[in-house]
Amino acid sequence: MDKPIVYLTALILAVLILIVVLSLDDQHPTQVSARILETSQTQSLDGIRKYLTVQMDNRSPIVVIIPPSSNCESASRAKLDKLTDLSGTNTTYRFISCH
Repeated sequence: MDKPIVYLTALILAVLILIVVLSLDDQHPTQVSARILETSQTQSLDGIRKYLTVQMDNRSPIVVIIPPSSNCESASRAKLDKLTDLSGTNTTYRFISCH
């Protein structure tokens, strides 16, 4: 280490870049509505899990986990949060309610 100030400056710069990149990773949810195709329920040793198979307009069906206390009917609509990562390649959906 001939010049510790250079290494220290590089470390500080790397930390600042990391902070900026992590702050840009915020996912801003967009609310979407989807038609409920089917509801299903599984039971295991650790409890009950419920799932909705939903279809958005012109899309393939997707499966979303819902709280066991939710009681959604087939052919009704589900309100979902659509979360997309910073790169735009991964999209996940989170259940809000059914109506």
